[in-house]
Amino acid sequence: MKWNMKNTVTAILLGAALACGVPTVLSQQDMSPFSVSAAGMYEDHLWGDSNYELVRGHMGYGFYIDWSSYVLISERGIGPGQTRFAVNVIRYNVEQGTVDGSNTYEYIESRQGTYCSIDGGDFRAFDQNKEFGYNQIVIETYKRCMQNLYN
Repeated sequence: MKWNMKNTVTAILLGAALACGVPTVLSQQDMSPFSVSAAGMYEDHLWGDSNYELVRGHMGYGFYIDWSSYVLISERGIGPGQTRFAVNVIRYNVEQGTVDGSNTYEYIESRQGTYCSIDGGDFRAFDQNKEFGYNQIVIETYKRCMQNLYN
């Protein structure tokens, strides 16, 4: 193997990770963009209640779908082939053990695209196939609700 700058940087980063106790061998599941348990920091179901399913954990906050609030507005929506539904997502502060708030996410899936409105705001398009980005709570909530709808 030819040694170059890339190999040197890789070796330094690997050594630093090992020295700090950071796990370096990850399973495929751990590398998923939606791997949310972060070493047990976030409960799969808040308070052990299956009505509150973890969508995503990020920076000490767990985002949970409140399944008791899920409402299917229409499978035909405004036009043919559209599905429309809404659900509340609560934001839980793990460090303080408190609910910091909740938002209502309303979705429309149509031939023109997929749209979400948060708390009655404007509907904004999003790409449900993106795996990374700032819309992860919107995307993962959408995917879970669609899976629930069609299972």
